[in-house]
Amino acid sequence: MKQEDYVLVNGRKLRRGVTTGSCAAAAAKAAVKMLFEEILLEQVIIETPNGEQLTLTVEEGSIDGEGARC
Repeated sequence: MKQEDYVLVNGRKLRRGVTTGSCAAAAAKAAVKMLFEEILLEQVIIETPNGEQLTLTVEEGSIDGEGARC
């Protein structure tokens, strides 16, 4: 990783990037939005705890009469 792929927090060097939690949050947000709007999404935007916005691609999104999944 490059130097800019890290951030210092309370003296600790932490990696930056899309985490499993970010992916899970994006998938959940996309699925709920697809259910309410009854459309398939290609992308979803989430905000990280530090205020950064991430635009993520929705993979394998589907919607039917019983629910939605991403």
